[in-house]
Amino acid sequence: METYNLELVRGNTKTYEIQFQKDGSPIDITGWTVFFTVKSVYDLPDTLPDAGAILKKDITSHSDPENGKTLISLSYQETATLKAGQTMFYDITVKDDSGKIYTVVLGNLVVTEKVTQRTEPTP
Repeated sequence: METYNLELVRGNTKTYEIQFQKDGSPIDITGWTVFFTVKSVYDLPDTLPDAGAILKKDITSHSDPENGKTLISLSYQETATLKAGQTMFYDITVKDDSGKIYTVVLGNLVVTEKVTQRTEPTP
């Protein structure tokens, strides 16, 4: 497992490309599910797993599964709901094709505010 901090700008579209490797060689991720979860605290006392997550993505369709590549795409609408200036926590956990579940990376997610708020040209 690795630790890696992410930064993004609130209200921006963002795509992270992830490549899974072992000993420098790509791993075939066909049939895998990749879970991307963002929370304000590590453990939320909810009755449903991850019910209190700020953002969750379940990726089952990968960009190049034979070469271990997948995309985690965040829309403008998803990042616009994040609070700028707050450090949150994220992880990327996978469920492989044999049913094994493990966390591959985790860290802090820092959201900054942008200056431009309009999304259409000013008349």
